[in-house]
Amino acid sequence: MTSLRKIFASVCRLRQSLGFGVHSPYIYALLTDVFRERLPYYAYEAIGQLPGESPYSSGSFKINRLLFRLVNRFLPDSIIEAGNSDGRSLKSMSLARKNAVCRNIPDDHGFSTEELEQTLGDSRQLDFLFISSTNAFREAFEAALPLTGEHSVFIIPSIHADKDRRMWWKAVERDERTGFTVDLYDIGLVFFDRNHPRRNYRITYC
Repeated sequence: MTSLRKIFASVCRLRQSLGFGVHSPYIYALLTDVFRERLPYYAYEAIGQLPGESPYSSGSFKINRLLFRLVNRFLPDSIIEAGNSDGRSLKSMSLARKNAVCRNIPDDHGFSTEELEQTLGDSRQLDFLFISSTNAFREAFEAALPLTGEHSVFIIPSIHADKDRRMWWKAVERDERTGFTVDLYDIGLVFFDRNHPRRNYRITYC
């Protein structure tokens, strides 16, 4: 059922994924240069060689390539991965921004604004948040909100994994505390740049 749902969603998103109806030059550039960029990056080989990774799998390797492209695009000074991690996603992101504060907060540490502030250290603004394999996605999201700035980006996987997550993601799309959102089906992205109209884009990525 999940595969059929994903196939149906991909067909429905095809027009916008190709840029039709996307009038913002900023969003169109993200669409063509980040989300659907097919050219190889220098770091893809290194990502594929991470322990437990495989360039032939369509799961984590695809997500980690996207995380690399996003960091490469936005060049955040602070990167936090919230949730238990095998290290591959964090390493993939750090390959694009070697001088950034790049930290993981496991599930068992809890997610609070104070914990995030301590992890960030002198860098008080959270530029880039990846909520990885955790059931506490609501908690991590709410804890990080007070630390956002105009250029902050949140990445949340599995937004369509079940009814509960789908309903939560719908609430995030309507949340006045955020800017525009991007629904890539496997992953949701939340932006906080208010210079662009609040809108949800539903597209596919490579």
